[in-house]
Amino acid sequence: MRYSQAVFSVPGPATLIGGDMTEGFFGEVTSAELITGDALASEVGISAGTSQNSTAGWLKFALDDKILFVAKKPIRHTISWDNINAADCVYGNKTVQIGGLTYKVRLMKGAEVDPFNYEATDRDAIGSEWNRLMLPIHVNAPSSWAYPEYVASPTKDWGIDYTDEDLLTHNTYGNGSYSWCQETRSSDTARRVSRGSYGVSYSYASSSSNVSAARSWRPVLELVE
Repeated sequence: MRYSQAVFSVPGPATLIGGDMTEGFFGEVTSAELITGDALASEVGISAGTSQNSTAGWLKFALDDKILFVAKKPIRHTISWDNINAADCVYGNKTVQIGGLTYKVRLMKGAEVDPFNYEATDRDAIGSEWNRLMLPIHVNAPSSWAYPEYVASPTKDWGIDYTDEDLLTHNTYGNGSYSWCQETRSSDTARRVSRGSYGVSYSYASSSSNVSAARSWRPVLELVE
């Protein structure tokens, strides 16, 4: 298997334990190795919402030959999509320097297209970045999904077996279980996709101004090579 040289320059494991460089998982990276949630929020100028899981760490993925770090759990709740967008942290337009490397700060892509079709059977979730990365690491892979209509089942199964509690993707386990994602709902442009809250496979769309305790910031750090 060929690896980009970038794999060896960033924190965390350098060998994939599931998948490949198109869609793969390296393992966990601690906040001490990369950055805490509170430090990232301060760096990008996000003070809205309530801090949580600042030291929960990061999940290191490969996606289409790029290196992504996704917060293992949401790092702020009671925050709106608009709050995140005001800090330019939705689409990767803002960058940060960490350990001498540059990362785009953005949200995950919870739908395959933007704007997405909420009225479609799968709400355009199949093929999304969320489905490609978050589902293969979950204990329900490859076929035991709570919302199979939003999943191309069987999914890949990388044998990692995280639970909804591990990832905070179900409201049973605390605030912030809905992770804001990038995309706009085509039939109601005031709404943005969010994933989770009723399990990792669930997809919903909420007003971008919604600041309920269920809504959260789960940032992605995408390495700029």
